[in-house]
Amino acid sequence: DDVDDEDREDYEQDLVEALEIQFLKIMDSKSWNSRAKYVIIVLDNTGMYTESIVLELVKSFWSLARMENFILIIRNLEGDHHYDLQENAVLNLYSWFPYLNGTCSEVDKGMLLDQWVSSNGGHFSKKLDLFSYKLPRNFGSCQFVISTIGPEPYVKVARNYTDGNENQVYEVEGTG
Repeated sequence: DDVDDEDREDYEQDLVEALEIQFLKIMDSKSWNSRAKYVIIVLDNTGMYTESIVLELVKSFWSLARMENFILIIRNLEGDHHYDLQENAVLNLYSWFPYLNGTCSEVDKGMLLDQWVSSNGGHFSKKLDLFSYKLPRNFGSCQFVISTIGPEPYVKVARNYTDGNENQVYEVEGTG
């Protein structure tokens, strides 16, 4: 490591800012879809701590657009993986999910999903479905915000009656 901590922080900050600018331009376009699935590729992370830059990028994606359907691909520079990008490269695939491990919507770290190893023709080490995230059955004490899509009404009256105090009571179904 011939890069000091101050230079490393500057590199990381510059990368985060550059990606935020690109991301804001995408968000301003007519084709923006916050529920779409995104793949973000970081080509040059030389001189950066992988976990640190992943955390900063995940925080940025979440704060800008509440993005959770993304895969962040970044070259593995840890351990003995200082390889040329053409031969024997290892690419880490990260993401982040709210409501996992009781963190609610607080970003605490990126989640390593899989690795692409380019040797022997290239392969994923875990062979996971990278966009298979489903909502958990239990949100613990985390807030869960939903929105509805489609024509109104989102709530319809299932039954109405007058209670013992002569108050009109409406039982409704749907999203409320």
